[in-house]
Amino acid sequence: MWRFINKMQTHIGFTSNESLVLLWLTILLTVGSLGSMIVPEAPKHGHVSAQQLLNLIDSIDSRTQPIAREQEASIPAITTTKPTSKGPSPVRINVASKTQLEQLPGVGPATAELIITARTQRKFTSIEDLLDIKGIGKKKLEKMRPYIILP
Repeated sequence: MWRFINKMQTHIGFTSNESLVLLWLTILLTVGSLGSMIVPEAPKHGHVSAQQLLNLIDSIDSRTQPIAREQEASIPAITTTKPTSKGPSPVRINVASKTQLEQLPGVGPATAELIITARTQRKFTSIEDLLDIKGIGKKKLEKMRPYIILP
């Protein structure tokens, strides 16, 4: 090693400190290159679209929003009639995921997207607010009514 440093000093004109620094840099680069060949690279994180993330948050929100008894008393009675024994389970229209909305009678993927888009602009305060959505008329709303929970 000292021979190498002496040759660098005589042929290139480096000082002993400059030669030592260059030697250390060479050693570190060599070890780093070998290390990157031996140790596999960690996998990159997958990317999720913003809409997928919002749908996930909505589905989690609808499952994890228990209403305390004292809060329940302060909520105005805007809820609808109880659903029949057959049919979809009740859906909180302001927080339901696209999949949950599609369980409502007469609601497909396109209508579910329209509901989600409409509620991002303004939360539904009454079931009749759904009449503003293209594709939902009075008849369809009456089929959906037993399965919708507000607010």
